[in-house]
Amino acid sequence: MHNSYFLLIQLVEVLKHKITGFRVVSVFSQEKDELIIEFNNGKSSFFIRTVFHPEFPILIFPDAFGRARKNSVDLFNDILMKTVTQVKLFENERAFLIECTDGFGLLFKIHGPSGNVLLIQNDSVKEIFRNTLSTDFDLNVQALARTIDWSQEFFISHINQIRQYYFTFGKEIWRWLNRHGFDDKLPELAWKLIQQVVSELRHGSFYVIRYSDKLEFSLLKDDTAVIESQFNNPIEALNHFYGLKIRDLQFQLKKGNLLRHYEGLANSLTDLIRKSDARLNQI
Repeated sequence: MHNSYFLLIQLVEVLKHKITGFRVVSVFSQEKDELIIEFNNGKSSFFIRTVFHPEFPILIFPDAFGRARKNSVDLFNDILMKTVTQVKLFENERAFLIECTDGFGLLFKIHGPSGNVLLIQNDSVKEIFRNTLSTDFDLNVQALARTIDWSQEFFISHINQIRQYYFTFGKEIWRWLNRHGFDDKLPELAWKLIQQVVSELRHGSFYVIRYSDKLEFSLLKDDTAVIESQFNNPIEALNHFYGLKIRDLQFQLKKGNLLRHYEGLANSLTDLIRKSDARLNQI
């Protein structure tokens, strides 16, 4: 859920207070799938680091960032020294816009592996960070917001197809609902469960959990999972989750490499034993 729309609801509110009035002082990349943006108000800096690695896309917010002397590329030069006027979330869409003076803005498209950051000028796409996603140049900024009918009447009349209408939920939220008996409840009770979930998603805490031995980020408390950490601030939660997840991925990578090594060794020894047994039988 670390890329979900409901996380962005709370994240955007925090960003409004953090960077409104700040200037964009640098936008650069020193990794293929990472973009760093620095905002400054003359007294302090605020960093947004967008990580678009295919296996783990995420937004994080380091307190400081040391820029490398080599392999570092400046981007989006036209927005430099523009002042942030507001941060706007597109309704029911995993995208938000940091609006700046002179019609410029930075649009964050949080779509997992196909995520991107776009430089916007007067609602038109001027540049994009990940050039492989060339269709982002055709993005209609004004049409990003989408509508969902959250009324009880709509829910009851469309309950059998509600998954396609509540598209902001995602598989993790539906998994949580299924574990709490959503499909087996009468429509009125299912509606109450939906209301509970939506309220918690919009105003609740952030959890780093371990479910089925997998480290996950969640906006819902889950009694079937081990809660590793709990936060009230989305920035603190994302930074903490990123650190744990990177260590977890590195551990799993090393574990996988060792397993493959010893499985290969075991297979070689098994083959050697088989051949030795066959030779012994011949003797």
